[in-house]
Formats: sequence, C-alpha cells, structure tokens
Amino acid sequence: MKIINFIKDSTSECAPFSWGLTLFCYGCNLCCEMCKGYNYEKVTNRDNIIGSAIDIISQNITPIHDCVVFIGGEPTVWGESLKEALRYCHEHNLKTKIFSNGVNTDLIKEINEEGLCDAWSIDFKGVSHLEEQIGMKGIEYSIKLDDTLTNIIEHKLPLEIRTTFYEGNEKDKEQIISTVEGHFINPYKKENPTIYAKFIEQYDMRDLLKC
Repeated sequence: MKIINFIKDSTSECAPFSWGLTLFCYGCNLCCEMCKGYNYEKVTNRDNIIGSAIDIISQNITPIHDCVVFIGGEPTVWGESLKEALRYCHEHNLKTKIFSNGVNTDLIKEINEEGLCDAWSIDFKGVSHLEEQIGMKGIEYSIKLDDTLTNIIEHKLPLEIRTTFYEGNEKDKEQIISTVEGHFINPYKKENPTIYAKFIEQYDMRDLLKC
C-alpha cells in the first residue's frame, strides 16, 4: 500500500480515539468534480509516493499513538495490501480508522468480517447529479453506499458520515443532512447510544478562498 504523505500526530481525524498517525494513500476509484486540479492530482501522481504504509507506520509510531488512520485518495483501492496494513496495526495494539467513499462495498464487508477496522468515516457525496459530479450513476452509488453503511452499523462500529459542501451539491444541503441523519445517524444512535456516530459538515476551501 503506497503512501503520498502522513501526519505524525493528529487528533481530529482519529476520533473517537485519542492520538493518531494519519496516512494519505495513493490512488482513488472515483473522479470527483470537486477534486479535479486539487487533491485528485496529488493522490494520482506516482511521483508523490513516499513509501509503503507498513514502513511508515513502523518508523513513526510512538507510545503516545493509539490509532492509525488511513485517508485517501481512497484506501480501499489497495485491497489485500490495505488489509495487511490493518493487520500490522492490530498486531502492534493499534486501533484503526478508515476514511472511505464507501463504494468498494465487498472489500469493506471483508474488512469488517475480519475485525480489521475499529472505526469508519464515510464520505457522503450527495443526492443528485452524481454521475457528472463523481463519475458514477446515482442509483449505483446509492445502492453501494446504503449497503456499506448498513454493514458498518450491523457491526456496531464507530461511524462518521461526512459531506463536503461545494457549488455542485450546496443546493441539496438540507436533503443531504435529512437523508444522512434521518436514515443512518439518528436511528443508529438511538439503537446504540454508547456508539460514536456523527454527521460532519465540511466545506471546499477553494470556494471560501476564491481560488
């Protein structure tokens, strides 16, 4: 599993855990409009690769870390290599958290069946015009995402659902929040009140900075 960057000490990304080593992986399985010329080019440029996940973990982990966070790009494009890195973390008594777009449902199910991930953060892209925004038909995306989130909830794992609001989905903000909280977050928290479950709004800084 190839990595393009890492944050040695992070706290916000690793919730509900305390102190994380955050790895940014190479590659993605979507081509989202909001990422073009921005993060997408960084995570798909092989020149940015700095090493393998296991090597970076072994060289940078300290006793203060209780978690390793895998962010993209999209970590699940690495398949078995991702699972190997997750196993390595658990062998060294480290919790694991994965940030994912949620469309690689079969692999996510395998990871959860094997107990390799301790928390998930899933990026909810939107509810309309998805084919032009992310390069996947809306019905296909909805089915995959629902299947992924249902599986995470069935395994009673800590869950964040994040949406980055930008020009392409801002008009659907109320519907997105209603869908996420009404269909996933609120029922999950009601059924499992001790489980970490949260919807997080994010914003495309390029819009805010006019760049």
